[in-house]
Amino acid sequence: MSIESEEKKLDHRVKKNVQLKRFRINWSSWTSWCAKNDQLEHIHDQQLEQLKADENS
Repeated sequence: MSIESEEKKLDHRVKKNVQLKRFRINWSSWTSWCAKNDQLEHIHDQQLEQLKADENS
């Protein structure tokens, strides 16, 4: 086994790890964004319900 091919393997592994880390970071920011959005929708629904209740009373 030559040193060169060992280095290529390592290089490939490092690149793969970097891509995985980037993916994880994107995934976590995406999921937190979704969570925030769900909260906003929930608040919006509550406000709509309140408006309907006010109109009916």
